[in-house]
Amino acid sequence: MSRKPLKKSYLKPFLIWASIQLIILLVLFNFSLFWGYRQLKIFLDNELGENLNLISALIAENIDPEWINELRIEPEFYTRTSSERFLVRISEQQELGNIFILDTTGATLYSNDWSLTPGEPNPYLALDYSAFAIALSGISTTTKIYEFKNRFTKTAYAPILDEWQNVNGILGIEAGDEYFNILRAARKGMVAFLVVSLASVVLLLILMIITFAVLRRTERALLQTATLSTMGEMASMMAHEIRNPLAIMKLSAEELEENLDSGGRELTGFILEEIQRLDGIIKGYMSFSSPQSEPRELMNLNKILEDAVSRIEPEFKNQNIAINLELGELQPVHVDTNSFKQAILNILLNARDAISGGGIININTSREKHNSVQYAVLRISDNGTGISKKDVKRIFEISYTSKPGGSGLGLYITKKIVDNHSGFIKIESRKGKGTDVILGFPEGDVG
Repeated sequence: MSRKPLKKSYLKPFLIWASIQLIILLVLFNFSLFWGYRQLKIFLDNELGENLNLISALIAENIDPEWINELRIEPEFYTRTSSERFLVRISEQQELGNIFILDTTGATLYSNDWSLTPGEPNPYLALDYSAFAIALSGISTTTKIYEFKNRFTKTAYAPILDEWQNVNGILGIEAGDEYFNILRAARKGMVAFLVVSLASVVLLLILMIITFAVLRRTERALLQTATLSTMGEMASMMAHEIRNPLAIMKLSAEELEENLDSGGRELTGFILEEIQRLDGIIKGYMSFSSPQSEPRELMNLNKILEDAVSRIEPEFKNQNIAINLELGELQPVHVDTNSFKQAILNILLNARDAISGGGIININTSREKHNSVQYAVLRISDNGTGISKKDVKRIFEISYTSKPGGSGLGLYITKKIVDNHSGFIKIESRKGKGTDVILGFPEGDVG
């Protein structure tokens, strides 16, 4: 029976495209906000510069040059003059942040800001000394808008001339905080939106990762379902063809058994047991399409292990592979013997394939408690090539294999058998060091 191929999903490309478009829009919007903020800052810088330039020039013209000379001699003198009262009045009327007077070396002679000590260099000169130098040449000028001590500032410098029109000092005025309220609010809004945008992008990336992970699991589940369905159909078709020859082989072995001595009967007994096991494997493959429960009984796993190893040990010895059994005391486990043997043989055959040029397979059994449940635990270790982390993650997926010519069914079937017995299976491996397979089956009448 032919099946339609799985349709390609366009959801993932669409999500990627939509996410990229959203990120581009956020980037463009943030860029436009930044550009708008820059334009606002330039406009405010120009407008405020013209106003401060005009105010500083008018104030400088009305300052008595003799007062500047007196300030050089007695800095505290400015608190008792009409010039000082004039500067205070202008500062309040124009809502200025500060008015200060510097000598030609940059030292403070007068300041509304009491933090500026008379006679000390003015710290604002470090922001733009070139503006101070221009004022020394007799030309009024302004600095750019700067941030100083967590606040915006813009300063205008104007020369104070004596009666011979020589520069006797420099007047400086700073714009008050009110001038920068709109700029400060614009920057806060821009920063807030930038933070929201970054958080949105991070959230979007997290959602994309989660969505892609769910899509990947869904795709694998759909592929596995389709594979199982196809295998079920193939198993049903092949079962009849395989079982007929098996029935003939079984009848022939039974007839031979009657005419052979004890040694020959032992060999035909092995043949009959393997025919029965092969018939059980066929039933297992048929369970892909019609799952069914197998008869189980309380068994000692050590005995089943010894029997399974005895069947394959001669073949392994021919390949210089030794099997060491270290069997601890176990309680009976409720299992289907044939399925359990099949699981063990699948693991041992994988171990054999991983060992080249001879090696060792160690099999240990013990009792362990996991989540308050007592388990019979088997650890099968080899010193083969090991398995990469990438392959370990997918090793139980149907049809997934890293071996040339492998079917990818062995460990899938093994895990299915273990799960059907309410057990667990884990793989621990390091590339180039070997692999440990740990299986656990609950003790007693479980499952």
